[in-house]
Amino acid sequence: MASISIEDFLKNVFLLINLGGKATTTKLSKRLMVSNAAVTDMSRKLAGQGLINYEKYRAITLTEKGEKIALSVVRRHRLWELFLNKVLDVPWDKVHDEAEKLEHQTSNYLINEIDKYLGFPEVDPHGDPIPDESGNLLQQNLVRLTDVENPSILILRRIVEHTRETMHFLNANGIELNQEIVFKAVVSESGSLLISLNGQDLVMPFSVAQKLFIEKA
Repeated sequence: MASISIEDFLKNVFLLINLGGKATTTKLSKRLMVSNAAVTDMSRKLAGQGLINYEKYRAITLTEKGEKIALSVVRRHRLWELFLNKVLDVPWDKVHDEAEKLEHQTSNYLINEIDKYLGFPEVDPHGDPIPDESGNLLQQNLVRLTDVENPSILILRRIVEHTRETMHFLNANGIELNQEIVFKAVVSESGSLLISLNGQDLVMPFSVAQKLFIEKA
């Protein structure tokens, strides 16, 4: 049975909740790539340590102590992503996997130095907010692209769940953060969207569009 690190577990609970969802055993099992039983065992363990609130058949939530740890991991991860992208020119579709490794090996001192070097940024290369040293997050008033109903001029501000499919589609079509996108219509039963980018029409799969957060221009 695959093992789960406490930091990874708490981080993924936080991420599920932060995106407006619920941290269920099934969702955590999928994200952590372990069995439901492994998630249940870890949940009981962390509840005993006062890091999460856990009841069978209910969504998991973080205690104040657990949230503090989760925010620290998210901070390290996102600052590393930005450092790798801005300083070392690592492409934005490569930084996530590297940051996954580095986030567990970085001291608070070093991550604070990286934060200072980068000028105390508020978002990472994907537009995800970076917690500051006190755990505060930039509040973003954004909506999912798939929730837009009427033709609109939009600005892409955040990409969540940086899957290979999503990042490949964005790269292949020259779509970047803070870029203007025109939403035209939903064009299929599967929910694919017709958008316009630099005057060129493009059909975007629902599976990609649901990971993009925008604001109206």
